[in-house]
Amino acid sequence: MGKLFVTFLILLFLFIQHALLAQDRIVLKHGQEIQAKVLEVSRSQIKYKKESNPEGPVYIEKKYRIERIVYQNGDIDEFANQYSKESLNRSSISYHFFDVVHSDITLSFEHIVESGKYGIKIPVAIGYDLDSYRRKNFAIIAYTGIGVNIYPAGQHTFSYFIGPEFHIGYGTREYDDFTTSTDDNGHHVYNHFRVQQYFFFGRMLINNGVSFTAFENLKFSAVFGFGARYLDVPKFGYSGLRSTIHYTLGMGYAF
Repeated sequence: MGKLFVTFLILLFLFIQHALLAQDRIVLKHGQEIQAKVLEVSRSQIKYKKESNPEGPVYIEKKYRIERIVYQNGDIDEFANQYSKESLNRSSISYHFFDVVHSDITLSFEHIVESGKYGIKIPVAIGYDLDSYRRKNFAIIAYTGIGVNIYPAGQHTFSYFIGPEFHIGYGTREYDDFTTSTDDNGHHVYNHFRVQQYFFFGRMLINNGVSFTAFENLKFSAVFGFGARYLDVPKFGYSGLRSTIHYTLGMGYAF
């Protein structure tokens, strides 16, 4: 009877050991372990089911968050040094908070292609201070456009980019004008009135900038662009083709 009991304990121990080994272990970089059955390992993420619920939902974990995977057969995949373009979200929506200097409220969307070398950017701006008379210049009502950000070194926590950006917009200008006339007594009369003009404009910039991914979903950017802009407004010294600069700081949500 004693031998049977000892044999039962040995078999139970072997069974428990086999059950513990017959699963995969996902070890995250902050130390947490997930007992799982790994279903798929792709370029940027893994898919798995929890060991406690093998018939349950499929979970997804990004590879840059994983230290290693220990498979049930003893094989190990290491991801400790994986922090490249796969670790960063490739789309973002940013608010250009420094554009208050230009009296604009500006948002932009950027999507970075899979290679991590190029990003397509679409800005949208709405002007909120249209008192161009007070500013002795013209005011931007709205503009949009498209740009290409080129990342020579790819995607990292800090990434430098350069590239062209094109804008087309609508603006307004308000100015004083005068006319003269002659009254019934033959005296010259000066008539003063305010003129409001509306016009389209175009702008092309070569941007230089840097983006900083502070956290997984938080992204900052600083951009300085120089180029040329064109507008055609009668009686305005800033009409025609002229050089221009544009600078901004942005904060965005990456996904």
